Amino acid sequence: MLSAVVAAAVSVGGHALIVKHLGGRPGTGLAGPGKLREFGAGLGMGFALMTFMFAVLWILGVYRVHDIGWNPGIVSGLAIGIAAGFNEEVFFRGNLLRILDDWIGSWGALAVTALFFGVAHIFNPGASLFTSLALVLEAGILLGATYLLTRRLWLVIGLHIAWNTTMASLFGGVVSGATNEGGLLTSSLEGPQWLTGGAMGVEGSVVAIAVAGLLGLVILVLAVRKGRMLPPTWYHGAARE
Repeated sequence: MLSAVVAAAVSVGGHALIVKHLGGRPGTGLAGPGKLREFGAGLGMGFALMTFMFAVLWILGVYRVHDIGWNPGIVSGLAIGIAAGFNEEVFFRGNLLRILDDWIGSWGALAVTALFFGVAHIFNPGASLFTSLALVLEAGILLGATYLLTRRLWLVIGLHIAWNTTMASLFGGVVSGATNEGGLLTSSLEGPQWLTGGAMGVEGSVVAIAVAGLLGLVILVLAVRKGRMLPPTWYHGAARE
């Protein structure tokens, strides 16, 4: 748990330095009012999304619960899920997307960071070209669009943390191929790999692609309607908020 706190502190410090020296939009995306409200909304979104995803898999007969009770994986799933969710969002959306948004515009930044997010998981246990593409289409677009909707980090951090922790600590699922000691529900995924996600876990399933991908498109439409998708700053002197 201490290592997770240290990693988060280093992540925020590095983020502040990048913001200072590489420019981009003003602010870090972490300051300002409404942090707890946005973070809580993100947690709710992530929990609801993951619960719906596992419910679909249960209805299809793929997700099976064998027992309910305490497992060591609950604590480790929370610690790793929180640290990974926070640090990955600070890097991918707070740093990379934010700076690319300024340089090549919101659409280009979303595409590049979604692709990079998928590629970054290619070396995870059980990963393949298909699972990396799945992460591009589901998590890469969803998380990027969520950041662009508010242009702050707290909503997307909450979403990502709940995605990880609900999957691992509640439903006992494998997160991005990582070993899981079990969640509150001792469970298994049984069926064809295109439904179960194989060794990569639910994130490699077509169910995840469909459900998370659809939510990502909905949030992206909201971002467009709110005028959050901006051109690069050099384009005809485009004004930025």
